[in-house]
Amino acid sequence: MAQAYADRNHLSPGLIVVHDTCTPGSGPRWFFQQETNDYKVACSMSITAYYGAASKRMNDALDGPLTVDRGQGTDDSSAADPGQEVYSGQTLTWNTMRDRDSHHLVEEPYGGLVNDPPVSRVVHEPASTTVADIRRQYGMVFELELNSGDYYKALKDGQANGR
Repeated sequence: MAQAYADRNHLSPGLIVVHDTCTPGSGPRWFFQQETNDYKVACSMSITAYYGAASKRMNDALDGPLTVDRGQGTDDSSAADPGQEVYSGQTLTWNTMRDRDSHHLVEEPYGGLVNDPPVSRVVHEPASTTVADIRRQYGMVFELELNSGDYYKALKDGQANGR
């Protein structure tokens, strides 16, 4: 999916981070007000892809994400912030290295993700690539966040609920 997005929007793939987590159900949580009392375990996945855009393709790179699927009756996008587009559960953020407003820079992937199968799996490919590397090479970084929500639940009554 990340490669198809890159191909359609004239972006160069730089880095992909996949975080797959399974958590036990236990009842209401203190910090994340999510009712988890109905299931034994729930699994969710998030994918964050980082892309660069060649300077000669900058117009195409910006035009693609801003016009994706529009005119087909499915435009439920919203501009959440300058340099950010939210569309059908996907968030695309971008900036240039000349952006002086550093709190709008695409940041490095969260370093606290723990690879501890079977509870938490993290894939960081290529392992040695950073957002700073992409920014140095291309000047502009795009970050695409895709969240699946819960893709599998084992309910306490013995039923399984997966997508």
